[in-house]
Amino acid sequence: CTLEILIKIEFVLNEFIKGEYHMIYAEILAGGKGTRMGNTEMPKQFLLLGNKPIFIHTVEQFLLNRRVDKILICCPEQWMAYTRDTLKKYHADMERVFVVKGGTTRNETILNGCTFIEKNFGLNNDDIILTHDAVRPFINQRIIDDNIDGTLKYGAVDTVVEAFDTIVHSADGEVI
Repeated sequence: CTLEILIKIEFVLNEFIKGEYHMIYAEILAGGKGTRMGNTEMPKQFLLLGNKPIFIHTVEQFLLNRRVDKILICCPEQWMAYTRDTLKKYHADMERVFVVKGGTTRNETILNGCTFIEKNFGLNNDDIILTHDAVRPFINQRIIDDNIDGTLKYGAVDTVVEAFDTIVHSADGEVI
């Protein structure tokens, strides 16, 4: 057994003994086509950021979190094989990562992920489903843990990050 497996077993046993064990799923939403990006050869989640596709950076953050049991990549049907191949290329833990057909809308994509979970693993009231956009790779462990902890405490949470953008408003719609 590797140290990582032993740590996971210890965590699961401790949670189970306390009567607090639940499954934690992450749905990485990669269903968009990135039309606002202009004329690109593929959706933006598959474009390179540095030396890896954007969605791989995102998945890696969830793989690092030992509290997340299963990770679903919800993507367009025509990109499912590419997504699987790319995950394998970057050595994703395919026992924890699953590629699921996305929907035509964000809500349909989330629902497809939930349906996949229910059909393949069962879904209990105490389970947690985190959703995160594949094209937001700069998520960190604190945000993931805060979302899990907040959901355990309040039942549902959302991540809000203070905006530092400059907003410009034109009174007549033509001159700033």
